[in-house]
Amino acid sequence: DYSLKNRKIRHLQGISLRNLSLSRPPTQTLNSKTADDEALPTSLITPTKALALREKKLEHSKSSNDLRTPPASRNSLDSSNGNGTLLTGPEKVRPMKGKIRRRSTLNWTNAPPQVRQKKLEDVAFSRLADTWFSLHCQGMNEPVYVSEMLEKAMNFDFRFFDLNTYGPWITRRDQLNIKFWTRTGSEQDYSLVLEMEVHFRSLQYIGKSVCFTDLPLDEPVLASPMGPTNVHSAQSTSTFDELMRLSNLDDCIQDALATREKITSQINSILEKQRGNRALVQSAAQAQDSWTSSKRAVSTAQKQIRTAQTRRSELQASLQARRSAMLFGTRSQEKSQSHLVAARRTLADDVSLEEETRSGVKGQIRRVCEDLLQIYPVEPIPKKALAFTIRDLPLPNATSPSVDVATTAAALGHVAHVTHLLSLY
Repeated sequence: DYSLKNRKIRHLQGISLRNLSLSRPPTQTLNSKTADDEALPTSLITPTKALALREKKLEHSKSSNDLRTPPASRNSLDSSNGNGTLLTGPEKVRPMKGKIRRRSTLNWTNAPPQVRQKKLEDVAFSRLADTWFSLHCQGMNEPVYVSEMLEKAMNFDFRFFDLNTYGPWITRRDQLNIKFWTRTGSEQDYSLVLEMEVHFRSLQYIGKSVCFTDLPLDEPVLASPMGPTNVHSAQSTSTFDELMRLSNLDDCIQDALATREKITSQINSILEKQRGNRALVQSAAQAQDSWTSSKRAVSTAQKQIRTAQTRRSELQASLQARRSAMLFGTRSQEKSQSHLVAARRTLADDVSLEEETRSGVKGQIRRVCEDLLQIYPVEPIPKKALAFTIRDLPLPNATSPSVDVATTAAALGHVAHVTHLLSLY
């Protein structure tokens, strides 16, 4: 198939790693039973237990240890001689005879919250690790690509990358080695935990995301497909039924793709046949839009014309009123000009008459003053400064006890009478 042969390294864009586990799998026993309370010989079917099973209540196990393997030999189990004796180097552990006693510590029941929290943090800390990967090609000592390091996680989604910049000598290959390097919190150096040899021709498409696949993902996978891997630890394979279901699924996918292509070709042929009708419909729609736009433009133009006509009528009425006012003002100005000529002639006569009147008034005032001076003569007193008489009556200039009151009153009466007569002019 061309699509299988055309899968190259250049098509690789991202890598994801799921369910990273650094602990060893538990030791498998011969009977392959679950290590819980059911393994105890004393856990028989009793009336109380039958009643509890009928009520479907979930009870916690009172054992916090493995009942099958002794604590001293869980991490150092090497071999067994068949009669229950465990070998741990040069020394032998005493044989385990009879039933195994369990511990009823109930650590998770009576422990304080701080201890529980510390225990959970230790468990999580032992499962989380810092991980990065490197890509290697056959015949090259240095890695082709080294990813960034993701810290403290079990599931890793590494950053997408582009391998087209390395040239066709690398991007046209169909085989690649992937090495995953991890480091826990208690370790200083990185160690190789997984090495995968991927053949791109044997990969299977499972979708755009690993989250939507039905394939077993017990082991780490590369991106969305699963390919042949070379892992240091033993791996489980798929059953014949699962492979048959995958084959049927692949056939269904191929049929769906063929059906999609067929439907696409039919739709394209129908659209090609209806191209003339679609062009006519499009032209009719364009004509309708053009007619609507023209109608809207005509309506707008009519409104503008009516507004302009109203404005023109208002301006014509205003101009007519201004012409009438200007004509009335011109006539009034001509009439005022005729009156102005006659008023100028009268003005000269009035000016000459005013001058004659002013000269006559001045002469009359002078004659009146002369007559008053003759009637009330005012003469200075000899050898006295600022001393005068009116009709031979002295006018005192200061208060003195030797002044005649009657004479002074008569003199001041003459002065008041003269002042009254002069105030009229």
